[in-house]
Amino acid sequence: MASVTELPVSSLPSKGYGYKFNMVRLPKLVFNQITEYSSEVHKCNNELATFLCEIKHLLLNLQNGSEISMYDAIPLMAIRCYTSTSEKLTDFIKIKYHCPLHDRQEVMKVDMTKMKFNDMDPMLRKIKAVKLDGVFYDLRIPTVGEFVATAEKIKLKLPKTYALKYAWMMSAFTGIEKSDKENEHLADRVLNAISKSDSKDILALNKIYSLLTGAFTYFVAHCGDKEGGEPVVRIPTIEPITDTFQNILLNEEFDQDTFNIREDE
Repeated sequence: MASVTELPVSSLPSKGYGYKFNMVRLPKLVFNQITEYSSEVHKCNNELATFLCEIKHLLLNLQNGSEISMYDAIPLMAIRCYTSTSEKLTDFIKIKYHCPLHDRQEVMKVDMTKMKFNDMDPMLRKIKAVKLDGVFYDLRIPTVGEFVATAEKIKLKLPKTYALKYAWMMSAFTGIEKSDKENEHLADRVLNAISKSDSKDILALNKIYSLLTGAFTYFVAHCGDKEGGEPVVRIPTIEPITDTFQNILLNEEFDQDTFNIREDE
């Protein structure tokens, strides 16, 4: 039976804002989940596809997974992969990453207790609507389910280079993820308004994006076996953490006691 990490929503970066349940339960990923996830994520050809794959395999299959706040999504994905690699959050894990200090692939040491996630900016809770191209559009902090529904609805209309950023921003507009007639053309109107954004609107959109994704900026890793032996490296993506299969192979030591050896050989 896979172990489970339980986190009160009040301990998350959102501090539980908008939640209708009290606890997030993160079971360790097991072999078939890891192989399915690894196989699918390696077929993704852009940032948005990769992110949606991570959400599908790391969050949507949780109890209440679709109701998790997107503000907490990246931290929770990192924690689930971390705990699937290590016995507990206080353990360090090893990851592979292209070290900018040495300009080569290195095995680095990461300590989850020093992986800082940022609390939600109070401004994000206060924004009711944003004006784009002269029209106000209602805003809210999307759930994981709302983000996925929005992204699936609009992804073919987005420029590949910035598709993930568009999905983050557009998922915050109330109603875009719905398929009823009232909201049928809302996504097109918002997308058109974003495309026509002048400098003032662009600043507003970038502010929304930075507020929604503010829980994670970077984590630090030590390049070398001894903590403090080498300068720390700031890594601005959780992808080295979410490469779970590789990390298990890097971190777990083979235990010969798992084999029953024949004595006659």
